[in-house]
Amino acid sequence: MKPRILHVYREMDLPEVHIVELLRARGVDLDILCHPNNPHNERLARQGIITEPLLCRHRLDTKTIRAIQTKLQNKKYDILHAYTSRTLSTSIFAARKIQPRPRIVAYRGALGNVSKFDPTTQLTFRNNNVDKILCVSAAVADYLLSTGIPESKIQTMYKGHDVNWYTSSDREALDAFDIPRDAFVLCCVANMRPSKGVDVLLKAANLLKDDMRFHYLLLGDVRDPKLRELARTLPVRDRLHFAGWRKDAAQLIGACDAMVLPTRGSEGLPKAIIEAMAQSVPVIGTTVGGTPELISDGEDGYLVEPNSAEAIASAISQIASNPERLKSLGIAAKKKIQESFSVTRTADETIELYSQLCETR
Repeated sequence: MKPRILHVYREMDLPEVHIVELLRARGVDLDILCHPNNPHNERLARQGIITEPLLCRHRLDTKTIRAIQTKLQNKKYDILHAYTSRTLSTSIFAARKIQPRPRIVAYRGALGNVSKFDPTTQLTFRNNNVDKILCVSAAVADYLLSTGIPESKIQTMYKGHDVNWYTSSDREALDAFDIPRDAFVLCCVANMRPSKGVDVLLKAANLLKDDMRFHYLLLGDVRDPKLRELARTLPVRDRLHFAGWRKDAAQLIGACDAMVLPTRGSEGLPKAIIEAMAQSVPVIGTTVGGTPELISDGEDGYLVEPNSAEAIASAISQIASNPERLKSLGIAAKKKIQESFSVTRTADETIELYSQLCETR
């Protein structure tokens, strides 16, 4: 008998949608609870995959708990897979009195905020009823281990992508930002908080101020007020292009020559790096969190220590000085995503995990 699976989301991202599609195509008995305004509901419905509405407002939302509980009572699920902290805690409460209790699988995509000294984490990742936590990177897995969560509960599973999802913008798209056609364009995609280290990139740009070909496309909300103040003081300010949040950020990455993600804080597995590498755009990243799992230094990009404007400036010079080297790095980057971070691989690993959990019931 095929295992019966219930997925519980707030909203689904593109990799999650594709994983669901692959699971259903391979005969997995899978039902979905998700926010009624999930942007992918219509797409799934066209394939006969219906998402039942679930509006999870907080970790102890009683309406959500009752809705999940009713679903569990009406169908004997083997596995309940929750994708956020809110849906995890409500799922744990909903499953308490269900017999036999379904195996509970959690997803963790970020570092931090799972302290053994924080009692609220007993509602989620440190709860005894959680059977497996799927970590988006080995860095996240190591962090959870450091908080005392048993190794037997933790598994690294990359959230897969497909290079065919991405269509790069033409170079002409950069005209809108007054970037010359012959410029060497470095992009940075981030919610620009202090932890993202964008100030370090601006300082690196200032170290390269005499090389007029370099332009910097900065995509994302500026949440660090000091950032614009710093930019205004720099001689390179006319080559710093703050574009704000853009729906087409992924496509714009493909129009650039390289990406810099100068993070100084935590990173689970940066989506922006994956989007760049999938389009053959080499990335200069820092040795923080899951970034070194994506980038092999000198093979498909460059890794530098965080907080070092000098190291970023040096890497930019290296990556821009040799067009053939730039091209080979980009080819290797795309190949890395195809081979090690594919959505098909994630679907295979998910099915294998579900089978293993059902065997131990």
